[in-house]
Formats: sequence, C-alpha cells, structure tokens
Amino acid sequence: MLSPRNCGAVCALGEHADAIDLARLVMERTPHVILAGAGADSFADAQGMPRGDLLSETARARWQGWLRGEKSVLHVDPGLDSRAAMAKSLGERHEPHDTIGVLAIDGLGVMAGACSTSGLAYKLPGRVGDSPIPGHGLYVDPEVGGAVATGTGELVMGICGSFLAVEAMRRGASPLGAVKEVLERLDAAYSLEPEHQVGLIVVAREGSRSSGAIRSGFAMVVADDEGVHLEAPEFVLRPGPKESQP
Repeated sequence: MLSPRNCGAVCALGEHADAIDLARLVMERTPHVILAGAGADSFADAQGMPRGDLLSETARARWQGWLRGEKSVLHVDPGLDSRAAMAKSLGERHEPHDTIGVLAIDGLGVMAGACSTSGLAYKLPGRVGDSPIPGHGLYVDPEVGGAVATGTGELVMGICGSFLAVEAMRRGASPLGAVKEVLERLDAAYSLEPEHQVGLIVVAREGSRSSGAIRSGFAMVVADDEGVHLEAPEFVLRPGPKESQP
C-alpha cells in the first residue's frame, strides 16, 4: 500500500507462496484492490508466478494430528458450526503465528507498507483475517503516515485498527498517542481474554515511530542509518508486574 488510491491485496491463496509480490501486482496491474481464492491463484498464473505446495512436512504432520483429535496445538473441531462453539475452542490454547508487517520510507520520503500472514492456525475454511484488508491490518496515507497490526485479527477488524491509528495522527496524535488510542479502544470494545494479543507499529510521515501491544512478547525490528536493531514496544496495555508504562 502506498496510499488509499494505490493498494492491492490477495487472500485465501491455495498454491502461491509469494503473497506480497502478488498483492503488488494486483495494485499495479489491475483496477481492483483484493483478489481472493482461486481467482487470485489464476491471476498469479497469468503473471508467471510459480505454483507450489504451501504446506511444510512439519505443518502437515501437525494438521494430520489435529484431524485425529490431538490437542497439542490450538484446536478447533472441524465440524464446528456455531460461533459460540468456535470461540470456546479457540480459547483452549493460543499458538503464536507469523504475521509480518513492514512500513518503509525511501530516500525520497515515499512511504510504503506491506503485510503478510499464513493466518490463524486451524481456522474454519473461508476465514479471512485483518492482514489483507486495507485499513485493518495495514493502512498508509502519505499525508499522515502508516500503521500495521499483528495478532488476533478479529479484534483489529472490529475497530479498523490500522486506519484508526493513522486517523489519530491526522487529528494531531503522536505515533505513541496513536498506539495508545488503538489499544485502549480494543480494551473498551472487547472483553479481552488471556489468549488475545495485538501488536501495532505506527510511523508518521516524517519518520517518527512507536509500537505497542496488548501484552508483552511483541517487538519491532528497525532498520535505519544506525543499522538494524530490535526495539521493545513503547506501550503495553496490560503489562506484567515488573513492567512500567510511559
């Protein structure tokens, strides 16, 4: 995403691993914003992108164990047909996943953002989270700045989390202030459960930045003129007993 008018996304890919590359092609070569499922795979074929098996042997073995009823990881009954039952099952265990959100500013001051994930483990077929939806997992407005989110996508989607962060900066908030507003809105909108986690990175158009999370365990990698380094979040909504807040 470069701006509200210049963004692209794909979701529910079946046989193409390079989701961000494909999303960029949607942005650059089509009049659309989101392509999904078989249509997205067909578009990837037309662009010459190679197909492949997206399931590693390790993941395949864990999935097959899940189908047999093993609960060594986050367990959702394949036969679930009610939202309440799904919520109960999702609450049994929380397993970290691999959303990657990136915000960058080039030498000319142009900001771009990208977000990619394999999604919640053992989700119901058809589930789409926040990552591919502009304004939810990622939002960039070159007049203001950008934001990316990771964690429990359903929470972020309910408040349009990344859009909310950018709008907070449009109203005059600092990146840290924007982070706090989003996480506090989550706290007000939901009954947060122990397995819920959301991490947020916010960057203003001139380059100032901040990050935060519902709970500890989230970190941001920064690459700048000083090199590459890890930064702890400036704000944690529910810190541990030995953590303090700015």
